[in-house]
Amino acid sequence: MCGQQADTAQGEAVLNEALAAFRQALGSRLVAGYALGSLAHGGFSPLVSDVDLGLILADPPRLTDRLTIRRVAGGVRAGGSALHRRLSVFWGTPATLAGQARGGRLLARPPSPCGCGCAVRAPSPPSAAVTLSP
Repeated sequence: MCGQQADTAQGEAVLNEALAAFRQALGSRLVAGYALGSLAHGGFSPLVSDVDLGLILADPPRLTDRLTIRRVAGGVRAGGSALHRRLSVFWGTPATLAGQARGGRLLARPPSPCGCGCAVRAPSPPSAAVTLSP
């Protein structure tokens, strides 16, 4: 395995561990998990890169989603390695992505033309996200 592949494999191992923990905690509410950032686009370095994970949950958004995601992410971050500590989780539901409901933590939603945060237009999905296999 070449150096870049070995580096990427380290990040993907943390993502897979996180995804398994989220599957356990969220069950059928977890619709999909995606690698984001340098793991998806290339250039990942275990020395400096974050491990970015995007989660799509089933609608409707629940008040407990944020707390569950924080708890599970905190457990994964406590996994010991520097890469575990740099796990960042972005999440939402189809309704939050479309601006039809509040909640989630995704950066894909473009600003509204009026600047008030309303959802006048639907966001584009992440451009080069890689779906993690179950």
